[in-house]
Order: sequence, then C-alpha cells, then structure tokens
Amino acid sequence: MWPSFHDFLSTAQSWFSSPLAIEIVKSLLSMAGIGIGGFIAIFTYFKQKEYELVKQRYLEGAIDVLVAHFLSMNTEVSNNYARCLQVLRSYSQSGEFFEAKELDTGFLPPKEFSFEETAHVRLQNLIGSDAFWTAFQFATAQFQAANTLLVFEIPQALRIKLSSPEKLNVDKEELADKSAELARARHDDLFKYAPIASGLHTIATILEQQKLSFKAILKVRKLPAVMEVIRKIEEINSAEVERLDGKKDARIASRKKS
Repeated sequence: MWPSFHDFLSTAQSWFSSPLAIEIVKSLLSMAGIGIGGFIAIFTYFKQKEYELVKQRYLEGAIDVLVAHFLSMNTEVSNNYARCLQVLRSYSQSGEFFEAKELDTGFLPPKEFSFEETAHVRLQNLIGSDAFWTAFQFATAQFQAANTLLVFEIPQALRIKLSSPEKLNVDKEELADKSAELARARHDDLFKYAPIASGLHTIATILEQQKLSFKAILKVRKLPAVMEVIRKIEEINSAEVERLDGKKDARIASRKKS
C-alpha cells in the first residue's frame, strides 16, 4: 500500500533536516557558487580581451600609425624650413665668403611615405567616413612640395647665383629675401592641416577612455565629438578641391588668351 501524502511530507521534512541533507545542500550551493563565479571570471576575461583587441586594431593599428605618419612629415618639413632660413641668412650676410657646401648639409632628405592603406581602412570602418584618407592625400602632396622647395629649389637657385650670377637678374640680398618669403609662405600654409593631428588625437582619447566591443564601435561614428572632427576634415578637403579647381580654371583662361 502507497504511503499517504502526509507521511511523504513528514519523511521529506525529517530527511532535509538531517545533518547529511544539510551538508549535501551546502555542497550543492558551494558548487553552484563556484560555477557562477567561474562563469563570471571567464566572461570578464574574454570581454577584457575583446576591449584590448579593439584598441590594438583601431588605436595602435590605425590612429597611432596615422599620427606617426603625419608627425614624421611635419618634423621633416619643420627641420628643413629652419635649415633653409639659416642658409639664406648666412648667404645674405656672408658676402663673398659663403661656401656652397652649406647648401648640402643640415637638410633631411625627403622620404617616400607609405599610403598606410590598412590603417586608413580601419579608421574608415571606425568613423564611417573616408575624410581622413582624402585629407592625407592632400597633406602628403603639400608636405612633399614644401620639402622640394626647401631642400632642392631654393638651394639650387643659390648655387646658380654663386656659380653663374649673370643667369639670375637679382642681387643676392633680394634673392635671399624673396626665397625666405616663399619658404615662409609655403611652411605657414601647412598649418591648415593641423586638424588632422588634433582630430586623430580626439578619436584616440575616446578609444582610450571607453571600453568598446567590436559591436559597440559602430556607436563611435555617431558621437558628437567624432562628427565634429569629421566636419573639420571635410572642410579641409572642400577647400583643397576649390583651390585645385581655381588653378584649373586659371590655366584654362590663360590658354584661351594665348
């Protein structure tokens, strides 16, 4: 005959109140706690690894690379600009004692810069815009043109004046002054690209301060600070396009006149 429900409850109650049952329950709770704690630890570990991978890809593998690229170009031009002014000052003040070898020393030879396509693709994926890629093309061309002027064109004009003065119908002081003015104008014009470096710094700060997953990086492009950076870079690009279009129109007009 089956035991009554009342008998079953009495038996269960007496068993759960026994020392053995209490120890079993404690063990089960302890094991559950260990399991939950282990799961949380594993989850936290992998999330942290994901945060680190995001920073490695988009900060170290993109933004840091592009900042280094930009600063390298800027350092090169700044050094050559300072050296060019030193040479011109010496040429203007030294009279007949200026040595032509001064034109070959102290300059940093222009380097061939990589386009850093991988870094630009990662940055574009992060911010949802190719504005930096376009701006870097304009900036690289202008930095290289500045270096060509400072390292080759101005020193070559001085060489010609030293070796064959009759070929340049200008006295040495005027040549030095005009060359310095041209160098200064070309150097100062490069300041318009400063938002490239400051914009990259702004985005880098966001990545450093926030723990972003690969899924969450899509939110970066919608941040007001990032949108403002993109707007400033697009302004640079628009100004450059207008400048080039203006030169193109001027050439066309000149051809029509001739």
